[in-house]
Amino acid sequence: MTHFIRRGNRIVGGAVAAKDLQQFIEQSYKEEPSPVIGNFVIDPDLSTYTTKVYTNPDTHQTVVAHRGTKGTWDWGNNLAYAMGLYDYTDRFKQGKDTQNKAESKYGKENISTIGHSQGAVLSRKLGQDTKEIINVNPAWVGEAPSSNEYNIRSSFDPVSALFMPYAAIQSYLNPKFTQSHNITIPSKSYIDPRGEHKANILSRIDPDTKIGAGVDFEDIEWGSLTTTFKNFKAKNGYPATLHDFAMLVAANPSNFRKKTVHRARFYLNVLVHKK
Repeated sequence: MTHFIRRGNRIVGGAVAAKDLQQFIEQSYKEEPSPVIGNFVIDPDLSTYTTKVYTNPDTHQTVVAHRGTKGTWDWGNNLAYAMGLYDYTDRFKQGKDTQNKAESKYGKENISTIGHSQGAVLSRKLGQDTKEIINVNPAWVGEAPSSNEYNIRSSFDPVSALFMPYAAIQSYLNPKFTQSHNITIPSKSYIDPRGEHKANILSRIDPDTKIGAGVDFEDIEWGSLTTTFKNFKAKNGYPATLHDFAMLVAANPSNFRKKTVHRARFYLNVLVHKK
């Protein structure tokens, strides 16, 4: 089910396809990563145990993917992050070295900096001058996101849960920015938080959807929830059911009109609850 929106036949988004984004994150954890992802090839000279660099030889678009926590030693880095000491860790220094080398080799303007979980700490700190920062289920303890930062999370992800109140406040103060930059994917399970933290939540997104340069939601004619759902599905090809549409609206309230949000919540909390 897609959670990134098309405006007419044009995708409103960035430069990384959802299917590739998932692969970049998953390969960033591997000691022997895939040499090819879509049209991107790995740069073996720059890639390290914690950060992988891929580049498209035709377009020169480059991805620097910082992986999340792996292994017992990495939990010490999480603790350092929570204490405000992350910049002193070897993990940060290694990530910064790789990021600087990639920017020098390929140009900041050509780089998409990607992070998952703890890796989002690195992408947020190191990717501010690159084309875009794309984080999935990011660790967060109160930093202000950069203007080029896009955060995608599962609604039941425990690691990025602290980000939810901030996103809610921003949805009131700066709704247009929030619509584009803070995307919530409804969870499939409320008993598997570890599963909801994985990068494969991106498999719920249309694999060819581009992410990163300003996702927006289609403006459509609004009527009853059922009519709204039918109009939305006719224009976007998803979701499959009224229940899925209500879940989408409830997870992204700032992207829909208030009446639609109220109707979706009533449907989920009252009508469905009674069944």
